[in-house]
Amino acid sequence: MSGGIPSRRFRTLETDKVDQFGLYHDHMRPIYDVSSDGGSMTGFAADMTAYHMGGMLVGASGFSDHTIGRSKRKIARTDMDHFLVQLHQTGGLTADADGNPMRVGAGDVSLIDLGRPLEGHASASQTIDVIMPRAFLPELARMRQTPHGTVLSGEGVMGGILGDFLSSMARRLDVATARDAGLLTRAAADLITTCFQLEPVGARATEGLNLAASERARRYIDANLSKAELVPERVAREVRMSRSSLYRLFEPEGGIATYIRTRRLAAALHMLTHPAHAGMRIGEIAFRCGFSSEAHFSRVFRSEFEMTPSAVKRRARQEPALITAPLGKGPWISSLSATD
Repeated sequence: MSGGIPSRRFRTLETDKVDQFGLYHDHMRPIYDVSSDGGSMTGFAADMTAYHMGGMLVGASGFSDHTIGRSKRKIARTDMDHFLVQLHQTGGLTADADGNPMRVGAGDVSLIDLGRPLEGHASASQTIDVIMPRAFLPELARMRQTPHGTVLSGEGVMGGILGDFLSSMARRLDVATARDAGLLTRAAADLITTCFQLEPVGARATEGLNLAASERARRYIDANLSKAELVPERVAREVRMSRSSLYRLFEPEGGIATYIRTRRLAAALHMLTHPAHAGMRIGEIAFRCGFSSEAHFSRVFRSEFEMTPSAVKRRARQEPALITAPLGKGPWISSLSATD
């Protein structure tokens, strides 16, 4: 710990070359599946320091060339509802972010939704990394054009400003206090939101008109996931909207029915993977999340996550670190709070 902010450091170069990539693989396993371009016998350089800021994690990382992946199966096993914002000070990343091609160069800032798939190649790089719960960036989560895989050029105004802020913040974390951490978390959330809101002004104005109605609908849906009568017509009536307006509002989500199913699946995934619900049967989880039968739930869940509910539950029991211990030992990501 330095300056009142908890920190952890991970390095590979102090170990034998044959062990270096294996250590990095295990360290990154909660976030990415990784493979070495040069083979495990040639060594792998990695030096990463992470700071727990209460509402976000900030990391300063250096690593060799390697391939990264976050598949639907990986998402099902880790249940991370977070965004990763990454400044590449050197090096870069070429990736496919769930169909959105990414090309990140030195100086660029990218945004990755850890709840969606990504496959790519990271060149040898130095990065500043921010991991923040989705709830801390609600406006990005609601954007019509998804920010997953969005890249801000370091040569542009927004990318340059955000990159300067991340670099400056990371340099000062060794002397920052716990009070500074809370203020920096709020400042980072505001600046990230501002810089990644890329819709035209007119689109943002229209979105603003719908924001209150959208929030009412989303809160109502999340509060009533277990109820069989949670159907689009009921939602429209409860939030006092016409069905056509509600359908238009959720069109970017694939429709209101798709959004409800997605939220139910997310709730089920959380219950399947967290120790607090370890004693619950799959059928009970299905009904609590509003599914009409265990069989229907299993089919929909497997279609979404490419794993059965029982496989996810079993894996969570066997490998709890996949949920609780990224960036070092202990429940750092799962302990992030959106209220700090």
